[in-house]
Amino acid sequence: MEEKDGHFLYHTECLECGSSDALAIYDDGSGYCFACNHYTANIDGGKEYKPKAKVKGDFISGNIQALNARSIDRTTCQKWSYECGKDEKGNACQIANYYDVLGNLKAQKIRYPNKSFKFIGSNKLLYGEWLWSAEANGKQLIIVEGEIDALSVSQVYNHKRPVVSIPNGAQGAKKALANRLDWLLQFESIILAFDNDEPGRKAMQECVKLFKPGVVKICTWSNGKDANEILKSENGEVSIHNDIKASKVWRPDGIINGAELSLDELTKPIENGITYPYKELQEKTYGSRGGELIIWTAGSGIGKSTILRELAYHFITSDKNAKVGMIFLEENSTKTAQAFIALDNNIPLSRLRQDPDCISKEAWEASKAKLFDSGRVVFYKHFGSLDSSVLLDNIRYMVVGLGVTNIFLDHISIAISGNDSDNERKDIDVLMTEMRSLVEETGCHIDAVVHLKRTSKGSFNEGTQVSLSDLRGSGGLEQLSDAVIALERNQQAKDDRKNISTLRILKNREIGLVGIAGSLMYDQSTGRLVEISDKDNEELEAVDDASIPF
Repeated sequence: MEEKDGHFLYHTECLECGSSDALAIYDDGSGYCFACNHYTANIDGGKEYKPKAKVKGDFISGNIQALNARSIDRTTCQKWSYECGKDEKGNACQIANYYDVLGNLKAQKIRYPNKSFKFIGSNKLLYGEWLWSAEANGKQLIIVEGEIDALSVSQVYNHKRPVVSIPNGAQGAKKALANRLDWLLQFESIILAFDNDEPGRKAMQECVKLFKPGVVKICTWSNGKDANEILKSENGEVSIHNDIKASKVWRPDGIINGAELSLDELTKPIENGITYPYKELQEKTYGSRGGELIIWTAGSGIGKSTILRELAYHFITSDKNAKVGMIFLEENSTKTAQAFIALDNNIPLSRLRQDPDCISKEAWEASKAKLFDSGRVVFYKHFGSLDSSVLLDNIRYMVVGLGVTNIFLDHISIAISGNDSDNERKDIDVLMTEMRSLVEETGCHIDAVVHLKRTSKGSFNEGTQVSLSDLRGSGGLEQLSDAVIALERNQQAKDDRKNISTLRILKNREIGLVGIAGSLMYDQSTGRLVEISDKDNEELEAVDDASIPF
């Protein structure tokens, strides 16, 4: 919003967004819409601006008559003292008379055919409040946004249910209700039924804060923007009645009453997700499900990046609905893409990068077409540290904008290294919280790598067993993730066991099964991680033990 030097004159219709009364006009010729935030330096487009004078004179009078264009009858207008007449200059207008509870005329809202309006007198009252009291008319009050809406709802209920409207539209709703809070508190229940647009919905969320929890209900208009628009439609009276009846007690987002749960929701089985390529891991986790955040960890050089590449490759080649987003911050996007080609041709990545001709041009073309031409693999072109907020924006874009189902992030420490902070623990907590919210909100799945901290119990590069307390960073890694899976391998072994990793589930929120989830062998000839049986693993250990001379 630009700074304005003029003084406020009146509200009128905004041509930018269509709001009937959100455009504020100032005496310097400028205008600002409180609904769409559009600012105009000269509301008349360069012509001489003639500000509307603020009325200070006597009240004007008019005649009671039906508003046929609004489907409002004469009885309603008489009940509400809503008149048609002319202002002091002879301009046709409608007159909404504002009385206090003693019946004294305190203000008039003058509405013109072009939807602009002005006030005569004080406008601190709610329109219609002189008509009702909780003692005489019931303990529930309906509050709508405009005078015409108040007439519409009152007419539907034959003027037997208390209804009032706010004087200055949605942008002034909270202040208007706060000014009359003493009068409002006589009612045990209040239904807010503002316009079904962004300003109206936002205003209702602000106004509920004025009252105790449980007092306010929210009405959502189902067949139109406001009560009068619905009244004019076919079966409008029935629709208004149904919407008011369906009003729900306001509560903060995330609070659900058990009575609202359906049996269908309760009996719906969990989704098994995309099947993992490793049998024991699949049996203990039931697959990779949307809406979950999985942490992968291991010592340096043990194979964290390797297993994430294997999973990403498996997902897009085994599930036609999968779309993966690769955020590998320790390598450029070209290397990440080459890893897919290597897996597809059973060639170690290092060999493929050193000698691209180790597979034919036809194989390159076939793998590229198979893996990338469908657009189901998305890469993040970045290397090194970055601000975590930038990372989160890019993840959200991948998921919401590009339809990515599975995000692979390698790794969290780099993801926060660009933050303007020296508190790694706090930064990781914030990132984990944001990613947790993101998977819940969007239904995507995130696999993220974290490192292990140094420990006195042994070297993780020599096969030391990993526990949750070894995760480097903060408790948020354990608390906010759905599962934590570690790889353990003695890379210093002198035989084939140096290529065998143990999968260990440290946390498994949904299924609960933890512990060893199989063994994977890195095949140096193909560059693939393949699952081996317990028998094969035992035979390797037996051969190694037999070679020990004492």
